[in-house]
This record gives sequence, structure tokens and C-alpha cells, in this order.
Amino acid sequence: MAGGTLNDSFTGAQFSNTAGGVVGGGQLGFNYQVGSFVFGGEWMFDGTSLNSSSGAAGLRASISNHWMTTLAGRFGWAANNWLFYGKAGGGWTDTGATLTNVANGAQTNVTTTNAGWLVGAGIEYGITPNWTVKVEYDYLGLNTWNANSTIFAPTADRFSVRPDLQTVLVGFNYRSRSRVGWN
Repeated sequence: MAGGTLNDSFTGAQFSNTAGGVVGGGQLGFNYQVGSFVFGGEWMFDGTSLNSSSGAAGLRASISNHWMTTLAGRFGWAANNWLFYGKAGGGWTDTGATLTNVANGAQTNVTTTNAGWLVGAGIEYGITPNWTVKVEYDYLGLNTWNANSTIFAPTADRFSVRPDLQTVLVGFNYRSRSRVGWN
């Protein structure tokens, strides 16, 4: 789920959007185990179809995310075939925003690569010596960015966008060097 707030300086309008959609991609990573403690790192890249729009004060606003990538450290506790873990790191998205003046159809479109911080938690289960399945929740808090607009010509307008992403991911992982269970 993507969320975001778009503020327009000319009208004072504020739009809070929540978007649902599909996320799909892949990851690369490593784990190292000492006793029951597991730590490692992962890089993930996903395409998304997350977008939403809303309207108020004679304006229509939309926010979309086209892709996201994260780089995070992972740390957890292994018990038999189970791994309970947390993660922290950073992430980047391709975020777009559109602001439309409904009265005259004037429109401003801006797309930017945005960065932020990432936290998450998950559960992973070893279904075979080399394959695991996982369920994970991630929160990606992104930086606020600003853009200029002339939809209220001739007065210059400025709007700011503060997006964030919350994802629940289900995935399968292949472990190249493995044994049954995490321990």
C-alpha cells in the first residue's frame, strides 16, 4: 500500500492518498548463522502498480510509484526450520505526482527518484534444505519533495509531496549452501 500527502501552496489544499496495487520483483542476499543468531543483508528490486488520486478545492491530485528498490541489513533468531527476523536500511522509489486544475484542465506532472529509510520484520520457514518461504512487512518512509506548477497562470504555484510505502511481501528464496532447518 502506498500513501502520500500532496500540499498545494496556492490554494492551501491538502490531499492524502492511499493506493493499493501489485508489487513484484526479486532479491539477492546472504545470511550468516552463529548459534541461533542469524544476520545478513539483502538487496531487493520490485516493479509496482501503486497509484491513487483524489480531488478537492477545484484540484485533482494523483500519486504513483513505478518501482522501488531497498538495501537492508537483516538480523534474526532461528528455531528449527523457522527464522524470525527484523531488517533496517534504505530505499529508493520512482515516484510521480500530478496536480490538475479541474476548471481549466491545466496540469503539472513531475516524476522523481526519491530516497528514504526502511524498517521491516518477517517470518521465514525452511520447506526443504534449499528452499524457504517468507512473509514480510516493510515500511519505507520517503523524503518530502517539492515541485513548481503554473496551473494557476500567471501566478506560480508550488506543491510538495510526502510519500511512504507499506508492503506485505510473500516470497520464496533459494539458499545455495544449506542444510535442513536454520540450526
